[in-house]
Amino acid sequence: MTEYLSVIFHFCLGTLFLLFGINLILRKGLTASKLLGIQFTLLALTLIISYYLTEENILDHPYFFRSLSPPIYLVGPLSVLIQQFLLYPNRKFKRIYFLHFIPFIFHFVEYIPYYLSSKEAKLDEIRFIITNGNLSASTGNFGWLPMSTHIYLKGLSILIYSVWLGFDLYNYFKIKGFRILKRNNNIIIKWVLIDFSMKIVAVLFILYYFITMKIIGLKSSFELIFIYILFSVNYLFEAFYLILNPQMLVGPTLSGFFTKKELEEFSNGNTPTKKSVHVDHILKIQNLFETELIFLNPDLKIINISERLGLSASQISLSIKQAHGQSFPEFVNSCRLTYLKDELKHNPIWKKYTTEALAFESGFKNRQTFHFACKSIYGLSAAEFLLKIKK
Repeated sequence: MTEYLSVIFHFCLGTLFLLFGINLILRKGLTASKLLGIQFTLLALTLIISYYLTEENILDHPYFFRSLSPPIYLVGPLSVLIQQFLLYPNRKFKRIYFLHFIPFIFHFVEYIPYYLSSKEAKLDEIRFIITNGNLSASTGNFGWLPMSTHIYLKGLSILIYSVWLGFDLYNYFKIKGFRILKRNNNIIIKWVLIDFSMKIVAVLFILYYFITMKIIGLKSSFELIFIYILFSVNYLFEAFYLILNPQMLVGPTLSGFFTKKELEEFSNGNTPTKKSVHVDHILKIQNLFETELIFLNPDLKIINISERLGLSASQISLSIKQAHGQSFPEFVNSCRLTYLKDELKHNPIWKKYTTEALAFESGFKNRQTFHFACKSIYGLSAAEFLLKIKK
């Protein structure tokens, strides 16, 4: 009966997550989806392969031994990259991000001789470990680094990336404020806080494991297995949360900039060909502005948007003109003023700011450019504009 339940757990659940991961990888356009797909695919393979790594099965299936060791180095990097591309969905995947995967590649390459070795050589390694009762034990015939070193390095990697996760979240909330999530992104705030809390719990057990292993000399692998279970539960939470809330992959947005009515009027006022082209462009532009608040950069130029979205300057200008009847600088300034109004409404601290501080925090270079934008867009001076908002 126990064996039957084990097969169901490893293979049925593993197959479901494999299909889920492949679906995310094939989803078009979203980097966060592809990274989550890779994460769930690795989880699925871990569930399936771990069935053969139990003490009862490993001697009959030695070819799976050590196969799950290198992927542990992917736990931290994938978590950080997923969070970054979830919070900033318009960010492009850069080549430098591949540096995160160097430890995984190194560990995999060094164990290629073991993976290609004979069944007898694998069994010798497995029997040596079973005899010692320690997963970090090794005959020394394979690998450039001792397995005990890799266990420390993998634990250190997870610890560093967990701190990185927390630092990224702190910076995100510090820059954009909690109101961006409290108002219309409750799904995401639940995800990041619960997911991060679960990772912190796992990190605490990692610290406990290494302290007991270093100071007490504990050789049992129970604590390490328990850590793997904690991370597996974390991934299960992510999977079910995504199944229940697929809209989360859209990323956090700041509502109020662009109304559906505006877009509908714009769509209905164009020919079918122009409509499809310009609607696609303006959606990309608006999504970038809403999710990354890129207009808060006082030195923002149209070339910056062009490089980010792969659109020409003329395409951007024309789409904004068609949709909002504004030039690019007017569009940027209107976003800044809308952002300022939004902050004064939801953030009490902003009500104590001076005019210069409000201008700077909203993305304007100085008070003069702020005044010019108020006059140009609303026909009011900066003082009149602020007075009207506060009332």
